[in-house]
Amino acid sequence: MKSVCIALLILAGCSNESTPVEQTSLSFSIQGMFCEACPVAITSAIEQIEGVTGCTVSFEAEQAVVHVDDPALESRILEIIRGLHFTAEPIAGQ
Repeated sequence: MKSVCIALLILAGCSNESTPVEQTSLSFSIQGMFCEACPVAITSAIEQIEGVTGCTVSFEAEQAVVHVDDPALESRILEIIRGLHFTAEPIAGQ
């Protein structure tokens, strides 16, 4: 049965490999972090969003860099950060 499925995939011109998705990085300024646990909480919340492939939050720089499959996730990311009671704004051009 497995060979039949493989043959059908070949005949259809399909592949069982995923198509690479272009990554985009979004940067945000974040104010209101008062300890080292804050970036951990923000990172954890952002990484739960479908389409986010990585997130780095810097306490010292008061910034986050989020790697996403779709730049339209910017508003959802801001909503999450603000929902955690931090002030956040996108950083244009980064």
